[in-house]
Amino acid sequence: MKLLFADTPTIDGLTFRRLMLLGSELSFVERPSILLADNYLTGGVYSNVAELIPKFDLSPIKLKIGQPPTTVFASNFYQEYYNKDLENPLFIDTVINGIQANRISHLIFDSTQNKNEGEYKDFKNWILKNRDKLKEFDFKSVERPDKIFKVTNLKEAYFAFSTILSEQSLRVTSVINIAENFRTNPVSINPYLNLLINQRVTNRIYTGEDIRSRQLGLRLFEAMIPDEALVHLSIDDLLKFRKKTKSYYDAWEIESNRLESQLINGGFDFPESKIQKIIDTEINPKLFEYKNEIRRVRDEMFSKIMKLVKNVGISVITGGTLSTIDIPSAIYGFIATNLKTPELTDEIIDAHFKLRDIKRSNGLTYLMKVNQLINTKGSP
Repeated sequence: MKLLFADTPTIDGLTFRRLMLLGSELSFVERPSILLADNYLTGGVYSNVAELIPKFDLSPIKLKIGQPPTTVFASNFYQEYYNKDLENPLFIDTVINGIQANRISHLIFDSTQNKNEGEYKDFKNWILKNRDKLKEFDFKSVERPDKIFKVTNLKEAYFAFSTILSEQSLRVTSVINIAENFRTNPVSINPYLNLLINQRVTNRIYTGEDIRSRQLGLRLFEAMIPDEALVHLSIDDLLKFRKKTKSYYDAWEIESNRLESQLINGGFDFPESKIQKIIDTEINPKLFEYKNEIRRVRDEMFSKIMKLVKNVGISVITGGTLSTIDIPSAIYGFIATNLKTPELTDEIIDAHFKLRDIKRSNGLTYLMKVNQLINTKGSP
């Protein structure tokens, strides 16, 4: 799968490793300094993966870095989509929800640093209190005040909030642009950014017609390795793993894309409630065979590392064009998907590897065996 990391130009080591378990091509979007208004520039941020590109040149995973084509927000490139964002009733609501959940932030929210006054001192709280008023306001007509980054009246408050909207719209436009240029799929660890991207690529306001979100391939492919084990693996370890499993990954992608296309053409929209039905009734057995071969290589290479795991917490990665916001665990690792308890003992892990001899295409038999092991341990 070709994946584009949507959140920021930079990425932390754990999330990068998790993407290495999923993608055949990983892309990143740099942010140049962009003029949002007179004398108001966003700072440029460049990708921290650039220095790794040579290491990946001959590997099964390719790294790519893109940059938006313009640095002026007033350009048609950004304005066309920003105006449509303002016509989308879900756009402002999603941004406010992200602010409320502390997943969308801004320097102006820091009451110890900003120069805001009165009811605007805690600007985040003001936004949440005035949600309905902000959703009804026409931000296309917002005027730039004499002073920016200082909110003392309603006019300045609307402008300040409009800069937050502008930055979110700018990020989504940049991501979609690079995704189209590289023919790749945006993925995110921020569910609110993910929803903004998903709206942009599926909503008739932007596309002229409602489009179904492509998501099945990512949701069916489990990342295989829990975070606590993943942090003990180097980039070189993961590149070796991907090299050994390249043919299975390639076959998996072909089969999952074919199945996904058939289901989309048949009107299937992949809601959460129907995913298990797809797995039970419509998944090509070849998909399980390919995934099981990948698991076999994982077991051979990393069984000792897996024994270090005592907590199976997984970083959730969702995809703007591949998944929906209500996905509870888009790429939970294989063990996390099958074990009911967050605690893994070496004994259970050992038993897990002994179960490899069971015919893996019979997922129900395997799951029953694993659950039986856990129940005998007295897990809740």
